[in-house]
Formats: sequence, C-alpha cells, structure tokens
Amino acid sequence: MKTLFFLFLTFFSHHAIAQTSYLLKSAAYWTYPLLTVEEADILSPYGLIIIDLENGLNNHASLERIKKNNPDAKLICYSNPIEFFDPVGDDRLLQKEWSQTVEKKYPQWYLKTAAHSAAIFWPGMVMLNLSALCPKYDTPEYGEVNYGQWMAEELLNILADTIWDGYFMDNGGGNISWLYQGTSQIDANNDLAPDDSTALDCAWSQGVSEFLQKIRLTRGKDFILLANKGSVEFMDILDGRLFENFPCNYLGGTKDNGWHRSMFNSLQTGQYTIFQVADDENLDFVLASALLVDAYVAIGQDNLRTYPQLFQKLGQPWGKAMRMDSLFFREFENGRVEVKPAAKKGGIIIR
Repeated sequence: MKTLFFLFLTFFSHHAIAQTSYLLKSAAYWTYPLLTVEEADILSPYGLIIIDLENGLNNHASLERIKKNNPDAKLICYSNPIEFFDPVGDDRLLQKEWSQTVEKKYPQWYLKTAAHSAAIFWPGMVMLNLSALCPKYDTPEYGEVNYGQWMAEELLNILADTIWDGYFMDNGGGNISWLYQGTSQIDANNDLAPDDSTALDCAWSQGVSEFLQKIRLTRGKDFILLANKGSVEFMDILDGRLFENFPCNYLGGTKDNGWHRSMFNSLQTGQYTIFQVADDENLDFVLASALLVDAYVAIGQDNLRTYPQLFQKLGQPWGKAMRMDSLFFREFENGRVEVKPAAKKGGIIIR
C-alpha cells in the first residue's frame, strides 16, 4: 500500500486540475422511466444529469424543460444494455419492444448458464449476452450482428436526438465471470458447456469495447461517454466513470474501504468522473474527497432532495491536494477541504 500512496501523490502532482468556477460539480442519477416537469425543475441546477432513455419517449417536454432552465446542463442518456426487466413494465416502451424482439427473433442473445437456464444478476431482470462470443443473427435492419452490435445500433437511433449530450452505460465493466464467482457456469457461446473464466472475460471485454466504440465512432469525439463502475477499463473510449457507493472496495485495494484505490483510479477516469454516495450519511466525506480530484458528486438514485452543500463557492484551488500523515487536504480561494479516509470523515471549511 505504501507504493500505492506514492503513486497516488505522484500522479496527483503531475496532473493539473481543470480551472473551473468551483461551484461544486454536481450530478443527478435518474434511472426511473418517468419525469414530470416539476421534477425536471428540481434536477435542472445540476451540471451533469444522467437520465433513463425512456424519458426521451415518455417525457420529452421534461428534458426540454431542463435545457431551457439550464442550457449548460449536460443531459446523459442512461441504459443498462446487459439486462432487461422481466416482465417489462408499460412505462418502459423501448425496453418492452427490445425484449419482445429478442424473445421472438433472437433468443440465443440471452445470457445462459451451462445448464441452459437464464443467467440472473439482479432479481426481476434477465441478462443479455454482450460478449464477442454471442451468436449472430441476420437481421433485416443491420445485417448479420450479435446482440452488442444490434443494441448499439438501436441506441444510436435514440442518441440521434440532439437533446442528448452523451450516453451512460450501466454495468460497464470488462468482465463477467464475477457473476458466479469464478465457477465458470456461464455459457456465452451456447455450446452447452461452461466457458473458461479467463476466455469468457476476454470475450466480454471485447464485446463491451466494440459496443462503446460503435457509439463513439458514430457520435464523434465531443459526445460524452460514461460508464459504471470505477475501473480504468476502456478509458481510450470513455470520458468518465461513476464510482457507485464511493469509496469502492472492489477495485483492487481494500485499505480504508477502498478509498485509496478509488482516488487513484479517479485520476485516470476522465473529466466526467462521478463519486456517488447512496444517501447523505457520509456526504461531507464524499464531497471533500471529490474536491481533492475535481470529480462530480451524485447523491442517491432518483433523488429529488436538494443539498445546499453542493452549491458552495470555494473559488479556485490554490494548488494540488496535499497529505499530512493521515490527513488529505486542499486549499481554495474561499476555503479548504479535508479528508481522513481511515475515519471516513471529511469536511468543507468556508472562510
């Protein structure tokens, strides 16, 4: 861990932090398929708004309202390409259409186990096969494609709407063997035999990369591409990652619940890096950590509460983040932020 501390501080000292107005960089994470105009007004002040793609059909006026209220807000289209709800609700018209199409025409695109049962991660959902091993079908719209290639094309039809500034991929990691904890129960090539975990993860990574690359090449370099989780995979394609339930102890380092590894990764995950906290219990800790590395902060999911802490003006940073024993801190024109990761404590001090 001493090596990681050194790398963290060395990396920090050689990467300049963007000069912003230092209104705290705030993000909203809205995965619900409906959004009223009144709810849109509440979300409008946020700088980065990740919002479920179904709202483009269900509530386009609400998206327009956000843009009218805050022309600088970045609207990011959310989807989870590796899972469909089962059953799909009537408020998810696009996913219902996709689910029915796959069920009727392309059933081998569902992710299966070697026992030929459905692969399940989240209860109430069924998984899709985003790997490069996924069988191909000859489709009338896109020719011979596998699931990832087909879904990328379907999403591009939605992302052509200029209301969207970017796309967010949920479950955007480069491996899948974790689903059954490395026991190789997944059968991604549909040969009724368990796949080797290493080969499976390689094929999954290839499939995710091709999926994201298709969107990048079509929408261009200025289109914002984000993904969950806080790993450093695909950063040649992505502009940022969401660190769900920061700090994350699943990224390769568990000291202080993964804070050090999360912070180290965040310096490599782009200008739209987001630290998400499940609720406001550890909000000051997460806010202060984000200010050390100029990350966005998202509080909860489908959350309409307002937080004055997100809109404090600290002014410009006076320099890079520093460390003194167990304390990490950074000075600003109008204040200072401090983080004690071992105690899971943080604070913003306004002068």
